[in-house]
Amino acid sequence: MAALSAKFYALLGIRESRRITCDYRMTRADFIARRHHPDDIGAFSYPIDIHESEPTKEANERFEKDLNTMVYAPGEHYGIPYRALTPVGLKNVLVAGRSICTDRSMLSSIRVMPCCFITGQAIGMAAHGAGGCPQP
Repeated sequence: MAALSAKFYALLGIRESRRITCDYRMTRADFIARRHHPDDIGAFSYPIDIHESEPTKEANERFEKDLNTMVYAPGEHYGIPYRALTPVGLKNVLVAGRSICTDRSMLSSIRVMPCCFITGQAIGMAAHGAGGCPQP
């Protein structure tokens, strides 16, 4: 049996990259307010899971002070509006997972797999409802 050589991506663990602009931008304020919207496609409660990018004592103290706003009590959640999945200026295009429109803080809650399932299911149902999928 021959040995195989494999290359691994040089920067493992990339959590964020470019973001698309949609009809609604989910923000840290939405998370803190446990905000719901009339067009919610689902609810979620994963905490804000973000690393401090400023390696100073003051920034670390500010980060630790904010920790109590980053985790929900049992039963608390925020809504994910359909508008956060609809890119501005594009027709017949929807986004899901970590591609939905958020700020950096909210992305750290949204980017995990269960939320990707929620938003993916929503755009699949929207595409089907729009006639994008033939009947079996």
